[in-house]
Amino acid sequence: MTQLYLIREGIQSIVAKFDVYLAPLGKFLLAFITLLLVRGNMGFNAKLSSMTIVLVLALICSFMPTNFIIVCTALFIVANVYKMSMEAALVIGMLFLLVALLYFRFSPKEAIIVMLTPIAFVLHIPYIIPILVGLLCGPSGAIGVACGVIGYYACHYLVLSEAEFSAPENQEMSGKFKIVVDNVLYNKTMLAVAVSFVLIVLLVYAIRRASVDYSWTIAIIVGAIMQLVVLLVAKIVLDADYSILGVAIGSVLAGFLGKLAEFFFFNVDYARTELVQFEDDEYYYYVKAVPKVLVTEPDSTVKQINSQSRRKRRSE
Repeated sequence: MTQLYLIREGIQSIVAKFDVYLAPLGKFLLAFITLLLVRGNMGFNAKLSSMTIVLVLALICSFMPTNFIIVCTALFIVANVYKMSMEAALVIGMLFLLVALLYFRFSPKEAIIVMLTPIAFVLHIPYIIPILVGLLCGPSGAIGVACGVIGYYACHYLVLSEAEFSAPENQEMSGKFKIVVDNVLYNKTMLAVAVSFVLIVLLVYAIRRASVDYSWTIAIIVGAIMQLVVLLVAKIVLDADYSILGVAIGSVLAGFLGKLAEFFFFNVDYARTELVQFEDDEYYYYVKAVPKVLVTEPDSTVKQINSQSRRKRRSE
């Protein structure tokens, strides 16, 4: 176990030391993966979705604020959708604008959550997101998760509706608008998942902030169980389209990753908990202090014995 703590301290030290290089690299990878997924699933415009443009946009994003990646990705999606249907591009653009107003008003610092949520859906591991966000972020992280869910389902159902846009009976503008509204704005699955994820984020956050021993572990277990229950109820009530088996597997994986996050970000020794009481002129203070687990690599002293010292001992 001590070796694991030393590895953790080494990783944290490396990240802190090379943060100036790792931050742009991380933004480049985030932007590149996101744009690459859009290109692979919604590459309706072949010229715009060329690998050269994707690389250039990702490189530009690496030197810009993280929120710029969201704006760049949204414009990239709208431009590709426009090639398929002007009506769809108009509706999806308005939806993205409303989501952006909601996001920038209440959760402007959670850009990475907005980007990672659709990526997790594409990788078929979306159910790890609410538990990890509840553990590592504040309540505003729930807004970022909701925005990511809406963005993913909007794009997903536009891709599924591509054949409908080209059908002869849907060539009129009103028909195309109806397809977009029915598949995107009135989507029960999107609503069920978004609301469920928001509730789980807030629940996990509230429990892990509680002043009880092993609060993170309790939050992970309760969050995983409640995620399964809430999504099961939502599926029954709203007839949502997702697999309960997938939710169960994802919740177990979320529990594992949650414990890993706890090891790196909140590893404390509850056995050495101290309760401190003190006062000033106006208040009495009752403080619960839980020390972190800190392990330093032991110093090793190497004593060299050369031939000269051996000859000296022999002469004595």
